[in-house]
Amino acid sequence: MPTHDQKSAVATRPQGSMISRREAIITVGLGLHGVAQAQAGYPSRPLRMVIPSSPGGTADLLGRLVAARLAESLGQSVVVDNKAGANGAIASEFVARAPADGYTLLVGAIAPIAMAPILVKSTPYDSLKDFEPITLALEASNVLVVHPSMSARTVGELIAQARAKPATLAYGSSGSGTAGHLAAELAASMEDVQFVHVPYKGGGPMMADLLAGHIQFAFASSTTALPQVASGKLRALAVSTRKRISVMPDVPTMAESGLPGFDASGWACFLAPAGTPAPIVNRLNTEIRRAMNSPEALKLLKAEGLEPSTGTPAELRAFLTAEITKWRQVVRARGITAS
Repeated sequence: MPTHDQKSAVATRPQGSMISRREAIITVGLGLHGVAQAQAGYPSRPLRMVIPSSPGGTADLLGRLVAARLAESLGQSVVVDNKAGANGAIASEFVARAPADGYTLLVGAIAPIAMAPILVKSTPYDSLKDFEPITLALEASNVLVVHPSMSARTVGELIAQARAKPATLAYGSSGSGTAGHLAAELAASMEDVQFVHVPYKGGGPMMADLLAGHIQFAFASSTTALPQVASGKLRALAVSTRKRISVMPDVPTMAESGLPGFDASGWACFLAPAGTPAPIVNRLNTEIRRAMNSPEALKLLKAEGLEPSTGTPAELRAFLTAEITKWRQVVRARGITAS
């Protein structure tokens, strides 16, 4: 038989539980009300647009373009913050660790988002878990360019030279895991040939050595390649995207040049820290897509050989998952390692 004290405890426990539950409900309700108020007033202060590279280049152009238009549409200034280093990992980690409140955004790119998790085991962030996808922004073609001293005038002729003299043709890239590196390795994998990879610390030094003839070819960004091809200092053989690009309409795709299914597009997207509230993500998605598809932005981007490509947060998540899966297979097949 329970004692008097035990009976009292049994009798009073439900009442205490009800009070705790009621208090918990009130507390949660107040918390949600506060969150809703914060979202309704978003943004109430300046935003930060983090760019994983130095000023200049595709990511910087995109980030500054969108930042200016977001400032207009959101009614708050957007500070551009270039955090170069570690092939974009420094900027990516910074945003991954930032508060999930919609005030810190990242211009994501293939090297830190798709390749770093594959090449570097100690990457201090998980590309699929530590970010909230906002929207894909654009696809960028890389142009297969060769030094004029090379006799190859088609992709087929370049492959034939590589097959005749294995591991003698050297190509440059702006770093391991970058779009230019991956495009060359995908081509080598599809044709079962061996190239010599020479990674540089950026596209500028790589282009300088290519122009000097120290390396034979490269998959260079269309922005970098276009003036050199126009001046006759380099010869364009193909573009890495599925379709030809408007600034080089006469240059065929790699697929048209004998590598069916070839697609090594560079890309950029917008990300926020994981946990950023859906209403804020959706607001940013709407405003960024509007900015990307404005006549002024379309004209500027296409003049640089960049193709705007926006979508929903869910579509970006699926895209990133597919990209990581695709390039993991190439990395394993080619034995690519971080340099």
